[in-house]
Amino acid sequence: MKNKILWILASLCLWYADVQAAEWQVKTDVEKKNVLMEEFTGTSCYWCPEGHAVAERMAHVWPGRVNIVNIHTGSLARSYKTHEGDIIGEYFGTEMAGYPSGDVNRYDAGFGLLMGRNLWMDVASAQLEEDATVNLLIDGNYEADTQELTVRVEGYFTGEAEGEQRLNVMLLQDNVWGFQNGASNGDYRHMHMLRKTLTDVWGDVIQEAEQGQYFEREYKMTLPERIGDVEVKAEDLTLLAFVTQGQTTVQQATGCHLTGADKPLNATLYEPRIYIGTQYGFQFFEVLIENECSERIETATFDITVGQKTETITLDCSIEAYGFEYLTVPMEYTYSQRGTTKYSISLTALNGNEVETQTISGQFVKPYVTTQEVHVQIQSDARAAQNTFTIRDEQGNIVKEFGPFTDGEPQLVEESITLEGGKTYCLEVSDAWGDGLLNGAEGYYELRNANGVLIEKKYVYGYGQRTFFTTEATEGIETVTNDADTTATEFDLWGRRVGKEGLFRISPLKQIITINH
Repeated sequence: MKNKILWILASLCLWYADVQAAEWQVKTDVEKKNVLMEEFTGTSCYWCPEGHAVAERMAHVWPGRVNIVNIHTGSLARSYKTHEGDIIGEYFGTEMAGYPSGDVNRYDAGFGLLMGRNLWMDVASAQLEEDATVNLLIDGNYEADTQELTVRVEGYFTGEAEGEQRLNVMLLQDNVWGFQNGASNGDYRHMHMLRKTLTDVWGDVIQEAEQGQYFEREYKMTLPERIGDVEVKAEDLTLLAFVTQGQTTVQQATGCHLTGADKPLNATLYEPRIYIGTQYGFQFFEVLIENECSERIETATFDITVGQKTETITLDCSIEAYGFEYLTVPMEYTYSQRGTTKYSISLTALNGNEVETQTISGQFVKPYVTTQEVHVQIQSDARAAQNTFTIRDEQGNIVKEFGPFTDGEPQLVEESITLEGGKTYCLEVSDAWGDGLLNGAEGYYELRNANGVLIEKKYVYGYGQRTFFTTEATEGIETVTNDADTTATEFDLWGRRVGKEGLFRISPLKQIITINH
């Protein structure tokens, strides 16, 4: 009887544990670390827009895994300062480090906690490869009637937690338009701006910080009309949660937008990663669509004009809420006879619904004409594993790939390739991190024809560079040979024969044209 009772109690315990586990939504498998990119900035900081651009590039290179917070603090932050931001900035010594400066997961990789923007991506890349000791899930719900925000965080420790574990929750705001020194034009769009911490500024201690343990926290606040000089707009708010060991060393980070503060269907149209430039040859055009709403985008409609040709094209896509996607818009066209071909690409509808039209436009010229045999010289940098070195046809298909290139010492590669005649190709060098071939060497490529004549030399910046070229057609041309039986006859510009065979007079009024036969 006693054994039976024990068996029943054990079964009930197992059942209760299963029920409890079923209520949790946070994952329990070991996951890789995400990145907290904490940037210290100010409106009077001339170079801060460049720091913002690096952080945004990180979010595009590693989508869904980089969580950015911009903290306005210090002597250059004349607006948007917060009490919590000043405490964090003073602790990290931002005035000594200068602006913009930032930390990646509040981790010292040998450069100090605060680093210049040139180091952020290197440190982030290494952090993203590490296993996290804790998994996080956050959601926030906004009630418009009461203006109440409810935030719920779940966590699960997949590994041994060293030291005191603290949960940090921050409230951020996007789309704050205002002044920024160093901005290229007009009002500046401030993103990921720290507005408030819902926890203690250094986080709340997690008592359940043991391997295999869950934890849950809930926070509530009534949103004010303004924080400082900034109007609080629920649709522009985001939440950021991260766990630290003490005040530093982020174990994991994640974020979310608010439910109940939905944005209407909208997106932003951007140029592609590698700009179209002044010369083009692909029979398609690339664009970037960034979803600015809480609804998934499944179709995007474009009006595209190239030269005298216009088409309306609807593409299938799958862009999650507040996510982004690079789309390829197919378009066959012919070049303008005037030498310059104009193009425009307009986004007109999403999911079958008309939206405010956005357009990117420009003009380009025909590709270079060269021999079927081309010579390629490539100078890589020390991070060549980020790059691809290819020749593509006009549909974007790879017909030749150079390499492989590996990280380490810069490499110089030279190779000759014979391509099909009468076709358009592209020599493309791309950089996945968007920081060009600049590490340890200034990377470039050269393209020459079969006679060694330079077609183009380009240094590689940003996400990459392209050179388009068309190979000479050979169809219908017979090979002409010269041998001992060949004779020469000279004619002037009017087709009149000049002198005897092998003898001719030079006249200032005549240009001698020699035909071998």
